[in-house]
Amino acid sequence: MQVKFYKFISLFICISIISCGPANFVSPLKKEQEAITISLGGPIAKLEGYNVPMPLLSTSYAKGIDSLTSLYGTFYITSALFKTFHIDGGFLYQFIAPYNFQPGFSISPFFILMTNLNLPDTKLYPSTNLNLYWKLNNDLIYTGTNLTVEFSSKKAFNESVENHFLFSPFIGYQLNTSSLRYSFEIKYFLPNISNQDIVVDYFSFTSKGAIGFYFSICKSF
Repeated sequence: MQVKFYKFISLFICISIISCGPANFVSPLKKEQEAITISLGGPIAKLEGYNVPMPLLSTSYAKGIDSLTSLYGTFYITSALFKTFHIDGGFLYQFIAPYNFQPGFSISPFFILMTNLNLPDTKLYPSTNLNLYWKLNNDLIYTGTNLTVEFSSKKAFNESVENHFLFSPFIGYQLNTSSLRYSFEIKYFLPNISNQDIVVDYFSFTSKGAIGFYFSICKSF
């Protein structure tokens, strides 16, 4: 049981690193506005016969540069607990503002850094989120996809990398109150990669990828 648990943890860190966390920021902040977000969730896997959402905890900070651009960075707490330093950072730019039934469109390129403080094991992944979002009064409904490039020839357990271009579509809802923003997101991790013949049985609608869920709380100031 203990061996299975540690393999489970190792695999969920790997898939979460490649697919990254939720799309915490899909629309720009106001100029000079700041925001701190706490997120919990990840791919759903079967552990001892139960479907268990992986408890990947992260915290993000963002700041509005102008009305169209925001900078942000994320620190992954769960990965750090297992001696893997995992951060990402980049910016979000809004190309089209939402208007009536017309969705807004934004792009958020960023880099993912993963290291155990041993230089040969350090990896840097270029990634981006493409976002469409609609305003519903004060709330937002959004969808899009994450695109990540894997340059390495090897992945976990020294297996060869077959897919160097990874994507993970998502859909979510942001509920805005006077003091906090609550986000609920469903993400389809890596639908172009088989989930067969691996240690962990991921929950999915097909034989590829994994379905995941995230819940986030954001405070702006």
